Amino acid sequence: MFRFKPIHGIALVAAVVLGGVVLGSGGAGDRHQKVTAGQDGAVRIGIADLHPEQVRFYRYLNAANQEVDFFVGRDGEGTVQAAFDASENHHKLRRGFRFENGWIVDNKCGSTMRLSAVNGGGGGCSPVPLRHQVVGDEVRIAQEDLLQEWRLFH
Repeated sequence: MFRFKPIHGIALVAAVVLGGVVLGSGGAGDRHQKVTAGQDGAVRIGIADLHPEQVRFYRYLNAANQEVDFFVGRDGEGTVQAAFDASENHHKLRRGFRFENGWIVDNKCGSTMRLSAVNGGGGGCSPVPLRHQVVGDEVRIAQEDLLQEWRLFH
C-alpha cells in the first residue's frame, strides 16, 4: 500500500508550480509580438507583408517596465489602423480584443467594430485609437504616444 509522505506533497506542489511557469511564460499562447523603441524613441513595425483584413498584436515594454499592448491592422481598402488593445470600459480586466472577419471584437462583452473605423475614435467598448505614422513600408509610433494611455494597462 502506498503511503503519502510530506516529500510527495512537496514534489507535487513543485511540479504544479513549474508547470504553471512553463505554460504561462508567454509561449505559443501569447499572441503579442514584443517590440521596443529605437534610439530616437520610436517603435518601428514593418508592414510590407501586412495584407488587407489582417491584424497583428504587439506588446511594448520600456526600460521603466511600463507595458502597453496594441494592434496594427490593414483594413479592406489598405488603410493602416492602430489602436491600444484595451477599451475605456473594460481595460481593468485586460481582456483586450480579437480580430474576426473584418471586425474587431471586444473579448469581454462581444461588441464589434469594423477594422476600418478604428482610427476614427474609441470610447465605451471600442479600442482606444493609437496615434501613428505610416512611412514607406513601416508604421512609426512614438514612445510618448504609447505611454499616453499606459493607465489602461496597469
